[in-house]
Amino acid sequence: MKTLSIRSRMTLWYGLMMALIISGFAAAICLLAVRSFSSRIDFELVEEVDEIVQEINDEPDREALTRELTSEFAHHPAYEYEVLEKGAQALFRSYRLGQNLSLFVTGSDSSIANTQPLFEAMPSQSDVLNDVMLSPLGEYRVLSRRVGSPYGELVIGVAIPLQPLRSIEADLWRVVSVLGPCVLLVAIAGGYWMAGRMLAPIAEITSTASEITVRDLKTRLEVSEADDEISQLSRTFNGMIHRLDQAFEELHRFTADAAHELRTPLAVMRTQLDVALRNDRSAADYRKVLVSLLDDVVRMTKLATQLLELSREDTGLVPHDFRWGALHEVVQCSVQQFLPEAHRKEITIDVHDVATVELSMDAERLQRAIVNLLDNAVKYSPNGGRVVVRLTHASDVVRLEISDSGPGIPPEHLPRVFDRFYRTEQSRTSPGTGLGLAICKAIVAAHHGQLQLLSPSVDRDSLSAASLGTTAIIELPINSQACATTQTTSELS
Repeated sequence: MKTLSIRSRMTLWYGLMMALIISGFAAAICLLAVRSFSSRIDFELVEEVDEIVQEINDEPDREALTRELTSEFAHHPAYEYEVLEKGAQALFRSYRLGQNLSLFVTGSDSSIANTQPLFEAMPSQSDVLNDVMLSPLGEYRVLSRRVGSPYGELVIGVAIPLQPLRSIEADLWRVVSVLGPCVLLVAIAGGYWMAGRMLAPIAEITSTASEITVRDLKTRLEVSEADDEISQLSRTFNGMIHRLDQAFEELHRFTADAAHELRTPLAVMRTQLDVALRNDRSAADYRKVLVSLLDDVVRMTKLATQLLELSREDTGLVPHDFRWGALHEVVQCSVQQFLPEAHRKEITIDVHDVATVELSMDAERLQRAIVNLLDNAVKYSPNGGRVVVRLTHASDVVRLEISDSGPGIPPEHLPRVFDRFYRTEQSRTSPGTGLGLAICKAIVAAHHGQLQLLSPSVDRDSLSAASLGTTAIIELPINSQACATTQTTSELS
């Protein structure tokens, strides 16, 4: 079954809510109006009864009272009156009631032969309201009151026809039944139009998104100045497209660089093979060519291995084995690996302020990152230079600094040193692929840490080691409760 569109569902819900609101409002208005009219009728009945009570108090003579009531109330256009004596016939009755109708007894025979039961059932000085049907006059609202007089107890009844009230009530419901659906239809139409206006930006986003392809990621949505949900969605969508654009550009650049790095040694290998196969050569010459080819194969193997490792780090396919371990032991083990190379170049490795730190880490991969940084430090330090290693920690972060005494990195190259295959002019003279720092950064990022490089050309006032070529800084989050610190200093060469 086809699902309704969001616009239709919004309009449907809006219509249902409006129907409930209009119905409730109309019912409340009608009920309040009828109640107001009823209260007004009851108030007027009380006033009429009070007038008759006043006449009774002003006329002590029974016959004079009858004449006065007949003169004032017998032919009233809006009310019907009846005054009964206890145990006798009616003292006074309106002209339209005649002799056969009574405000107190209804039925085919409405005459009252004995009023004694009526007096006994009615409380003294209390008003009693009833709706009675006086055939053929219609439905009336009757107010009765039992009062005392100089010539005995009396029961006063005043009635008003309910036909005007019923007509007003019917007119109100008729107006509501006609206007209610009209108002509801107008509200639904307005809701459908408003829903379309509100969802128009969504349609624009859909149209723009359908035009965006891998070949064109420069298109962006227009973001309105209003800080509403649609604007936030547009900004989020533009941010996603921007990140995709950067990722594809980086992928294209990475693919081109990888192809270039692989094409160069392959071209050299092909040239060597062509030259070797062009003429017959001695075994020594063939061996020399094979040795050269083996070096190129080793470099290509290393490059392919680094590309695979970096790809796995980026996609999160590397199964990191995070365990609690001693970071200072990983640092010291990494330093030990470079002692032979440092001794060959007469480079001193100073290990300062190595704090005893334990944290959750993948020791093997973290050691690989530290080894890469130490390799760069030893490689670019001159003979007789110095490499300084520090491991300190604060309450929530551990900081590893590896500083060398090399030429440093020019400031224009610092922002790109972590780009893949990026190498400065100085680094191109030494063997390498330009992927080491990118791999280091990926490993540190997998540990939720940060890696940065500082050189003398930038502000290094915060560093304790001065006048060093380049300083690599790794910062990792730690659990301060699981750390203990001891300070050690050693000099290795």
